[in-house]
Amino acid sequence: MSVTTMVLQQFGFAGMIFVIWYFGLRRDQERDRARVERDEKKDAQIAQILTQYREDVSEIKRLYKNNVELVRRYEQTSGDLKEVIIMSTQTMTELCTSIKTNQYCPMVRQRQGEE
Repeated sequence: MSVTTMVLQQFGFAGMIFVIWYFGLRRDQERDRARVERDEKKDAQIAQILTQYREDVSEIKRLYKNNVELVRRYEQTSGDLKEVIIMSTQTMTELCTSIKTNQYCPMVRQRQGEE
């Protein structure tokens, strides 16, 4: 005798409906439990991804701040270099003028004194 026949004989048609409803309910509960577990795993993965993303964005932010500091230092160094180049150019200009006029040569000074 099958289980279905036994349930029908013992509890009738209403008992059979109750058994079907009960097993359907258990199946739905198992499905819901599996869905909840799957959703919890997804939520944990999303939280981990967001945490990693936050760390990455923080690292990028730190790199940008470091780059800004490097640019500021470079600007300061280039300003100092500009001053050195200007002073060097002025010195070379004065040196060229002195060479062209020969004003530091003793022989040229003696000649200019004779004239």
